[in-house]
Amino acid sequence: MDEEYCKLLEEYVEHLSMALIVDMMKHGIFKDSSDEIKLKKEFVNKVKEEYAKLEDVKDKEERAVGAVLNALVNYYPKDMYEEEMLPRANIILNFMEEKLGEK
Repeated sequence: MDEEYCKLLEEYVEHLSMALIVDMMKHGIFKDSSDEIKLKKEFVNKVKEEYAKLEDVKDKEERAVGAVLNALVNYYPKDMYEEEMLPRANIILNFMEEKLGEK
């Protein structure tokens, strides 16, 4: 791939990520703030609770993804497809990696 195409793809992914973050702000996952992007404490606590419940899952990454997906179910309609939830979970995990290690 040429450099210009890669840059265009990166920009596209950045715009999609921001759109998903704004959507998650509307659903109460991220703080509704124009100066910083930060998860709401209530959501972080819910993910930590779900993470603790999944103690039988040995793979840390699998456990983290499961915890975030389980927490997201409380914020979105039950009929959302997994393909709609996974990109949101990936974004959230980028903000939560060190927080899951704290518990």
